[in-house]
Amino acid sequence: MENKTSKVVMSEPRIRLLNTRKLIDCNMLMKVIQQSLSSIIKKNKAELVIGKLPRIKVYKEEFISLFQNLMCIVPYYFTIKK
Repeated sequence: MENKTSKVVMSEPRIRLLNTRKLIDCNMLMKVIQQSLSSIIKKNKAELVIGKLPRIKVYKEEFISLFQNLMCIVPYYFTIKK
């Protein structure tokens, strides 16, 4: 019987070869994500305070997904100050 986990682990390098790292301007990325999550931000009456962010080389799709997920879970971990 084959171990399914080993298949997944072994196939990951092949996936990474297809998806190359790209230079991303995190400031531009945050603007795009803010626009896509604007309804959630307005609903929660949230104010985003974001400083200057770097340009980094990342796997673009995974990094965008990570930022979006982080922004969606932030309201659950921080209280709103009035």
